Amino acid sequence: YQRRVHGVEALKWFRRSAGQNDVIAQRCLGVLLRDGRGIARDCAQAFRWFCRSAQLGDADAQCCLALLYRDGQGVESDQAEAKMWFQRSADQGNAAAQFHLDSLQRDASANRGSSGQ
Repeated sequence: YQRRVHGVEALKWFRRSAGQNDVIAQRCLGVLLRDGRGIARDCAQAFRWFCRSAQLGDADAQCCLALLYRDGQGVESDQAEAKMWFQRSADQGNAAAQFHLDSLQRDASANRGSSGQ
């Protein structure tokens, strides 16, 4: 019960700040909705908030957005979009984005190598 109350309260405050273009609140709201922390999980809404924050340059939101594109959560899977957002985030020094970008590139190389056999 207490976790749900905290989740609902956090949702209220993050929405208020996110609506005022606070990029950190937008990202936090996306995380809250993506993970369903004390509230119903809603990846489509998470995607919308990550988009807003990512477009304003938040590297962590860019990485989160790329993961949604990669995994097809809240949006149709799109590896090219995932790569672009991982790259934007990695360019700002986000280590997680750099790791995921390397993984995408290794997977693409492995798939090219196995399809030629």
